Amino acid sequence: MDDVTKGAWVFHHSQKIADFRNGANQFPNIDFAGKCGQLISAASQDGQSQISQDQFAAYARGCGINVRTEMPALIQELERQKIIERVGATIELLGMTSKSILIHTARIFDEASPAPKETASIATAETISVIPKRLSETIDEVADVIRLPSSQTASLIKECSEFGLIDSTSYTASDPILFNGNLFRSENETKLSAVINSLTSRDMSKVNELDQVLRQRGAVPADIVKRVLGEDLFAKLHSIGFYDVSTIVNNQGDFAYVTRPSAFKKFGNSFLEDSLDLAKAFVASLTYGMQKSERSRGRIQMIGALMSKLIQGRSVGPATAIGEDYKILEVKGVVELTYAQGGQYYMRLKKREVGELALSVINSGDASLEAVVLPRTSATSFTNPERSRSAQRKKENPALEREVAAILNDLRTGVKL
Repeated sequence: MDDVTKGAWVFHHSQKIADFRNGANQFPNIDFAGKCGQLISAASQDGQSQISQDQFAAYARGCGINVRTEMPALIQELERQKIIERVGATIELLGMTSKSILIHTARIFDEASPAPKETASIATAETISVIPKRLSETIDEVADVIRLPSSQTASLIKECSEFGLIDSTSYTASDPILFNGNLFRSENETKLSAVINSLTSRDMSKVNELDQVLRQRGAVPADIVKRVLGEDLFAKLHSIGFYDVSTIVNNQGDFAYVTRPSAFKKFGNSFLEDSLDLAKAFVASLTYGMQKSERSRGRIQMIGALMSKLIQGRSVGPATAIGEDYKILEVKGVVELTYAQGGQYYMRLKKREVGELALSVINSGDASLEAVVLPRTSATSFTNPERSRSAQRKKENPALEREVAAILNDLRTGVKL
């Protein structure tokens, strides 16, 4: 496994264990390396930069890092890695791309001497990311990678499952099928066909109908998707990662929309391409700006021209909407906002590759920016597709779990349970 892939899994796992009360203690090196990566991602930009220590602490708080108890150790490690340097009251940062962030994250993880279960969690995730596999065959493969006895490896995989780092079907309890949400991030027609062919003719027709809409529009509100598919079929397919659901949260509620998992694929694996979830957040925020920002406060009229200007390194604005609609992107370090006057702000793109990827998704459908209907209030947080899928898995009932197991088995072997 290369360092980019390993770093992506460390990032993925660190976000998953954050949902468990004792997750950080059980997987301390994943938690530490993941937080280092999150902080680098938020604070850095394309070229070498310098920010105040107060700004650096603000980025840490935005990542959910305790600035008193956790940040000193993170700073020490980032200095050791020569990623940052403290100069008086400022911090100098190397210029970073998503790929370099993932490489550094993997290096920090490796140099921390991770525990066997942490190494097993990464190896297992990669093993089952292409195709679902039975526990029995996964144990043998992972045991060979981490060089531990099969009995010990089985115990480690079980613990990883308990903390949500991998998914398993409870229907076939003696030898469950293991999988994760990365199954459909590469546009593999064989896998897509295997899932569709496992459905009834009526459900197959619904999925094909929705696929045409998604290919034309790029993104579709989740409530519309549920009307097309029905609640049960949507839940079943969402839980295995057949669809991505991203959610904008503001003071009026949660507003979700659906995309194809491969929508964020630019050159290869969509999981690696936007493993930091920055382009997903950018698409959500731009859509918000297109849909509900009034023209008088700076509603986006020509998305192509605006994005071209940002990608060229120029600032856009000033506008009132910039200071209100892009808070998520500012916290994630994707853009930098500068106050002008009268409540108006300028915006500059800090991460060019994120802007390019977001624009490629926006342009994937003729009506992608008209697809998502959001309320006219500032978006305050973003829920990524993996967290949304995990929440769906927790809602599953025995009947639905059996249907999920059947789809995964068809995908794995082509033989119906």
